[in-house]
Amino acid sequence: MAETDWDQLLTGYLDNELTQQDRQRVEQRLINEPTYRAQFDDLSSLQTDIAGLDFQPNNTTQWSELAPDVTSRTTRSLGWLIYIISTFFLVCYGLYEFIIAETENALTKTAVLGLFLGLGLLLISVIKQRLVESKTDRYKDVQI
Repeated sequence: MAETDWDQLLTGYLDNELTQQDRQRVEQRLINEPTYRAQFDDLSSLQTDIAGLDFQPNNTTQWSELAPDVTSRTTRSLGWLIYIISTFFLVCYGLYEFIIAETENALTKTAVLGLFLGLGLLLISVIKQRLVESKTDRYKDVQI
């Protein structure tokens, strides 16, 4: 049996999820092999330590302190808006110059326009899908 299979049996043994036959196989190996027994002892103590941990979630005031302040949110939003508008205008200008250029043939122009048209349609469909899904999103009221 592969070593990974024995590891899975060992964790199953610790979680009390094995059949009687598999439990007996693990117990026999624990008796006969000291390295396997040492691995079992390590995992068992780790399981005990983890079970003893005390987890207390942060309250809402602590989470709000971690949220960025109004200034950083505003500047971040403004930065994205300027970036998107600038990119949009540059792409539109580039397409305009490409369309009126006399050095490119009609096939190349058609292919590039088709590429941009396809990407635009895909973007519109993704935005539409996100808007429809946001109405029924189970996690929209979850606060971090």
